[in-house]
Amino acid sequence: MAVIDSTLMAEVQAIIEDGSNPVHNRYRLTFLLDGLEYPANKLKELNIDRDYTAALADLAMAEVEVEEEIYLRYLYPNRERLMARLSKAPTIAPDDPEVDSLGGTLITLWRPVLQASADETLETNHPISSDPATQGQRGFRTLVVQLIHPAADHVRRKSLGGVFNRVSAGDLLKGLLTHTAASQVIEEPYRVKGVDMVPPDTKGPRETIVLPHGTPVTSLHKTLQRDQGGIYQTGIASYIQNDRWYVYPPFHLDRFDREPRTLTLINLPPNQAPMIENTYRIKDNAVIALLTDQTREIDDTEDQELNQGNGVVYLKASKVMEGIIATKGNRTTTQRDQNIRQYGLRERQTRENYQVISPERITDNDAVQASRLARRNGRHMLATWHNANPDVLYPGMPVRFLSLKSDNLTLSSELFGTLVRADHQILMKGRGQAMNHHACISVLTLFLGRPTKDKG
Repeated sequence: MAVIDSTLMAEVQAIIEDGSNPVHNRYRLTFLLDGLEYPANKLKELNIDRDYTAALADLAMAEVEVEEEIYLRYLYPNRERLMARLSKAPTIAPDDPEVDSLGGTLITLWRPVLQASADETLETNHPISSDPATQGQRGFRTLVVQLIHPAADHVRRKSLGGVFNRVSAGDLLKGLLTHTAASQVIEEPYRVKGVDMVPPDTKGPRETIVLPHGTPVTSLHKTLQRDQGGIYQTGIASYIQNDRWYVYPPFHLDRFDREPRTLTLINLPPNQAPMIENTYRIKDNAVIALLTDQTREIDDTEDQELNQGNGVVYLKASKVMEGIIATKGNRTTTQRDQNIRQYGLRERQTRENYQVISPERITDNDAVQASRLARRNGRHMLATWHNANPDVLYPGMPVRFLSLKSDNLTLSSELFGTLVRADHQILMKGRGQAMNHHACISVLTLFLGRPTKDKG
């Protein structure tokens, strides 16, 4: 235990002293129209909500300052044809406006939706100047813009269907998503370049998979999981982030030691290091971050087990037509152990288990049944990460969550799970005209397993 604690504190010290630059960045939003660029004067705030289990892609809202004349003359009249380029450039230091030329600039393409409810030129409250000498003298306005991932905008309108033979549900899903991604009509640097899929639990091919024509691509993973034998036994989620399409099981608790890119969160007691600048570093593709704010646990496992059960019972569909009974001589008996599937999460301390009959009373889809139980086998944790870097996180990232005791900073508990949501708030820093760089605060939602026992 002493070795573990000393190693952990050495890691904390390394993050505080070194960290992974950059911490502060300069974000810029530029509107694109007919080959011309209209940069926003300032990007005041950017909120990116990433619900990795329920959404298809990012929900991004930007608050920008633009010239009034440009908005009335170019942006609003052509709002359906606009594109936007978001750039993120690291700054050398929080009090230095210069961009770090060695840090590299990250550029992403978006489809902007202006949050405006009226054409102000028709109201004649803001007449457009036709005199070039007076253009640009009418000041600025604050504009709220929703940013839509162009690949997600393409995918949400796509549907498909067909009959597929001798293929597993997982292989079919990856193939169809790859085909959909390849059909994008988007500039090459901004296209979805591939599907990043956790290997399926259900591997055997099915004789025939029938997908009704008109099946939305956005719900394809759920359709195959529910209706075609299943893919994962710990739930399924699909998400587009940056240039990758991720498919993963959100309630899997044991992937940390199997994946090369992982997230370790060290939960420091409040007020131990509230003002530190560096809060993370990257070591061998693994992200190690410090949580210096309060965390919140949402544990509904007991309610779910008591109300929905900690086990499930159902009849194997493949045994219904033959094999459900055995006849010998003049006696016919049922073969319960071969026909009935019955299993549970764990043995409760009271040994009063509640194994419910599945809503699908007769089924061969073990993945769906196991996924329902997997959701009841963990709790959610909300963790605030200051000076965060959203670009080092990805959907379904395996997580290791470490808590330290407040009295002696030794390891208190160690939990494993999955990153299922990340909400990022990017705000301007500085005062007045010096407000030219940004910092990020992220609220991470983790699905974590049950604690075994406290350390030490």
